[in-house]
Amino acid sequence: MSKNINSWSGFFPAKKRHKDVDIGLVRRGMALVLGLVGILSIVSGAHFGRNFQMHSVLIAPGTAWLAQHAVLVGFAFLYLARKVYQGETTAYRISLILVAMQVVKYSVVLPRILPFSIYTFVLVILIFSRDYFDRKTSPKSFLYRLRTTAAAIVAAILIISLFGIVFRYHEPEDWHRSAYSAGRIVMRVTLLEVSDHSKEPLKARLFGQALTTAGIAMYAWIVAGLFLPSIHSKRFADSDERAEMQKLLDAYGTTSEDSFKLWPEDKHYWFSSNGSAGIAYKQYKGFAFALEAPVGNPQARAEAYKDFRNYCRQHGWKLVWLFADEKANAENGFKTLTIGANAVVSLDKFATETARNKWWRWVRNKNAKLGLLYGVAEVPFSEKDLREIRAINEAWLKGDDHVERTFGLGYYDEAFFKRCKMHVLRDENGVIVAFANQLPNYNNNTQATIDLMRALPGNDGAISYLLSEVLINLHQAGYYKTFDLGFVPLAQTEEKLAKKTALGLSTAFVETFFSARGLRQFKNKFEPTWHDNFLAWDGDWLDVPAIAQALDKVLTYDPAQDNHF
Repeated sequence: MSKNINSWSGFFPAKKRHKDVDIGLVRRGMALVLGLVGILSIVSGAHFGRNFQMHSVLIAPGTAWLAQHAVLVGFAFLYLARKVYQGETTAYRISLILVAMQVVKYSVVLPRILPFSIYTFVLVILIFSRDYFDRKTSPKSFLYRLRTTAAAIVAAILIISLFGIVFRYHEPEDWHRSAYSAGRIVMRVTLLEVSDHSKEPLKARLFGQALTTAGIAMYAWIVAGLFLPSIHSKRFADSDERAEMQKLLDAYGTTSEDSFKLWPEDKHYWFSSNGSAGIAYKQYKGFAFALEAPVGNPQARAEAYKDFRNYCRQHGWKLVWLFADEKANAENGFKTLTIGANAVVSLDKFATETARNKWWRWVRNKNAKLGLLYGVAEVPFSEKDLREIRAINEAWLKGDDHVERTFGLGYYDEAFFKRCKMHVLRDENGVIVAFANQLPNYNNNTQATIDLMRALPGNDGAISYLLSEVLINLHQAGYYKTFDLGFVPLAQTEEKLAKKTALGLSTAFVETFFSARGLRQFKNKFEPTWHDNFLAWDGDWLDVPAIAQALDKVLTYDPAQDNHF
């Protein structure tokens, strides 16, 4: 794991946080202060008339560029306030610079005792609270961002120089009539002046609008360069890293879906410094999506939550746990949202009670009369079996809204099937009409689950029959105790239904990557126990729409982008 170095330590030597100070309280307080000074700055720059009291206190009459500057700075403070609330070091540093500039502005450029006092006070508390902002970028990444900012400024200088030269020498008469000068061009590009003089020639006004456009592009470039997260310098995990993760799963695996930490091979891995814990995740844009929980012994897992969060903060990523442990994440300060539940079936109960009820007897008798026979396709699969399974998959993909998924779900992969137990239904001619692949297990886990479950069109009832046969077969084998039927969006235990789920948010959220229609009703036929599933993230509620959009991309399998970002 990379170490974090504060590249500003030469300016402000690091101090330890006071152990009794609430970090979240400090950040919320600073965000509130920046938000208030942002509003104050915007209000002070607005020309509401001579009777507006703040106007005469904070800005001088007739100084339109100062008003424009105040508005821009105000919006900047409002933008930075939320990022400061989230503990971002870059936002803290930029806020410090902006506040210092405001102090200079109201002490030298436009002496005003009230705003000078306000900004001086804010500057002091910013300096003394610097150690509470730890969502950093790595030193190399931050230097890269500074170079990007410098490149934006250089590009802006070149563009406006070219604009100015062409305009001056191609339209000398309009240039002289426009009263443009080097100083005014700089003000226009930096957006300190944004309006055209009504008496200027048309070409001069067009020139001014071009300068404004260049300024907007420059600021956008700078903001993107400073705030966009760093990305991995390598592709997904290599075979050695996967082997290391498999060793941890063999020793400490806890769920029937641990296979998804190894496959699909679209994962990055983070390991603790001594290798006692590991996390499977995928980085996309500003997020790091991690699966379920760290793998390792209990003590190592507890430390991994904190260490991996710090690792993500060093890279400017917001950590999101998918299918998360609510208690562990709440203890570590993550926001949590109930997004659904997993249906877990007792194999003994299903085989001895549920499968004997009226509905299941009807399902099994009906399919048996159709001549469907349950069996297991042995590895290595015959060419005939592979051809039939492939045909089922192709037909399934042509169905309504069917797409392949990845990361925390599986897609059709014949190479991976060699590591799975393949349950199949064959018709009276021996042709496979439905299949389900059982995921490999780790650490002697007594809970089983399947990944893909697909049938030929016209054989939809075969899915229920196939699943019932799988559960009965596993019960008879005697090793497994429970079976996980998988995740269902918004399916929750009755006592938590409407209490734990922000239904309006989560409905829009999960429907971007899952179809929940009928799933709960179908799985309730197995009389399962529902185990709530959570999304947890290191941020605030405003992150939810962006998380939903990014997660849709992370979970969508694109063969053309296989093993690519």
